[in-house]
Amino acid sequence: MTSRLFSEKDAAFVVAVHEAIEAAAISGLCRDGQIEIGVQEARKTRPDLCDEDLLALVMDVRDGDRL
Repeated sequence: MTSRLFSEKDAAFVVAVHEAIEAAAISGLCRDGQIEIGVQEARKTRPDLCDEDLLALVMDVRDGDRL
């Protein structure tokens, strides 16, 4: 999957994934656990994507590439 900028309609997706990762971090989950929580949240709004693409989106959000 190639990286792309999120449009305004995707802003809610980015916020939801970011907040899920942040909440997981606050609750003490390790980095991998935080990412898995992010993937679970991403899957709710993008069930059409494979796990690899969801992971790429979550990593971009986590690293700030899509904020």
